[in-house]
Amino acid sequence: MAVNLKEKRDLLYKQARELFAELISLNCTRKKKIQSVMAGVFIGLSPIWGLQTITSVFASYIFKLNKVLTIGASFISLPPLIPVIIYGGYQFGGVFFPNRAIYPDYSESISYGVIIDGFWQYLVGSIILAALVSLLAGAIAYLLLRFWIKGN
Repeated sequence: MAVNLKEKRDLLYKQARELFAELISLNCTRKKKIQSVMAGVFIGLSPIWGLQTITSVFASYIFKLNKVLTIGASFISLPPLIPVIIYGGYQFGGVFFPNRAIYPDYSESISYGVIIDGFWQYLVGSIILAALVSLLAGAIAYLLLRFWIKGN
């Protein structure tokens, strides 16, 4: 009794729709859902590598957000995206630290000062990137919730 590929695909599609419907119909307001998504994305892109899930749980508990949506949105920093996130944070930091936007020549020795300058540039840039992307995610969540859910 082999299940054909179309039935498997239809079952997966149905389960995904049910999961999405369950997530958006949780007992909280639209505002809390949007705040949960924004907080999760911000935490997921923040430079606290390895602590995003713990921080998401803590933040959702403190701010009384939807824990499922916050933790789910914090998984934006998937391993294939980490180089893009780090590069984006470094580039955004270069906008605010124009004299520190460094690209060291790796044939020379790199000093501790160069590393610290690059770290501060990345730190500031990644926080700004996280804030901007979380605003974008909040806008997208607002539009999706407004389209699919009428009321509250």
